Amino acid sequence: MLAIACLAGVGHAATLAREIGPAADTTPPVNVTVTDDGQYTPQTSEVHATWSAEDPESGIDQYEYAVSSTTGAAGIVANGNWQNVGTATQGTRTSLALAEGQTYYVLVRATNSVGLTSAEAHSDGIMVAPAVESIGLAKALADGTPVSLRGKRATSNNYGGFFYLEELDRSSGIRIAGGRKRRDRQGSSTWRV
Repeated sequence: MLAIACLAGVGHAATLAREIGPAADTTPPVNVTVTDDGQYTPQTSEVHATWSAEDPESGIDQYEYAVSSTTGAAGIVANGNWQNVGTATQGTRTSLALAEGQTYYVLVRATNSVGLTSAEAHSDGIMVAPAVESIGLAKALADGTPVSLRGKRATSNNYGGFFYLEELDRSSGIRIAGGRKRRDRQGSSTWRV
C-alpha cells in the first residue's frame, strides 16, 4: 500500500491512504527462447533443452514443452506431447522413438500469473545422427556427414586440431577434424567425419 501525505493548510497535515496495486497485466510472456543440446545427437529416445521467458508485469507461472518433427505443434511426436513443468527451465523428454537423420525441435510456451500464454517458441533443431557400425563404413561417407559411432576408442591427445577414433581391436581408425568430444549419459558420442 502507498500512503500519500498532503498538507491541509499551514501546519496541518492530512494523510490520504490509497491502495495502489500492480498494473493489470494484459500481455502474455515475451522473449521465449529455447536451446537444445546442439546440432546433432546420437540418441533416438530422448531430447534435452533449456528455455527462458520474460514477463515483468506478473511473472512466469509455468512452462510447457513438447518435441516435434517440425517447428510447430502439428509435428508433435509420440510421447512428445505438451508437458507442464512448472517454473523449471530445462527438461529431458524420454521414451521417444526418434528417427535417424531426422531433425527434431523442442517447442516451449510460457504462461504468466494471470493465465496469459505466449506464442510457441522452438529450438533451432537437433538431428539424430545416423548410427554407423564401423569406422570403415564411416570412411565411405562424404566428408562432413554426421554419424554416430558407438563402442569406439578415441585418442586422448589432440594432434594439431585433430584426434583419432579406432576400432577396439585396432583394425581401423579415422581422423576426426576439430570439434570437441561430447558424450551423452549412455557413453555415446557424435562426430563429424
